[in-house]
Amino acid sequence: MTEDWEIKKESFDVLDGRGEAGDFLPVVLKRAEKVAVGEGLCVVQSFDPIPLYSTLDDLGFEHMTDKVSDNEYRAYFFRTASKEPTAGKTLHPAALANYGKTDKALGKIAAQFWQLT
Repeated sequence: MTEDWEIKKESFDVLDGRGEAGDFLPVVLKRAEKVAVGEGLCVVQSFDPIPLYSTLDDLGFEHMTDKVSDNEYRAYFFRTASKEPTAGKTLHPAALANYGKTDKALGKIAAQFWQLT
């Protein structure tokens, strides 16, 4: 990880997904496409957004996450390279990202499962 960018994380654009209904992933991906190399994005969620890590890593981002509270995680993504999405890559099912909204424990289990697969 390039730690130089960590000192700039508070200046990243913030995308707050807490309380968003439906699949939030397309919103994050659309915003991530606009982030230039050397800039970053902060995604705020009520759960640790583990499925985002590999998805944005594949697009040229490094990440780090701060757990602010049991209901707030701030995932910081810094673009180190501009990469095209891998053709045919399957993203996680949208339902996995929504489990944390109804059951926090189930959300953590689903996120950990996805990270392992």
